[in-house]
Amino acid sequence: EESQIRGIPIEIHLRDGRKFEDRVREIGKLEGEDFVVFRDHEATPLRRISNVRRAWPVEHTYAGKH
Repeated sequence: EESQIRGIPIEIHLRDGRKFEDRVREIGKLEGEDFVVFRDHEATPLRRISNVRRAWPVEHTYAGKH
């Protein structure tokens, strides 16, 4: 959901061993099954995904804080 809302790239690991980096466009149901629609890859059923994480770690800064 964070990737969808903020446009943050994520790394997706599929159960078949493939992995890729992309951004989430939509999360929803298709024909009764939960799916994720990615920006550059095909729609993927959640059951095919084994792991998801940020493509790069969060940078903690004080930029913009007063």
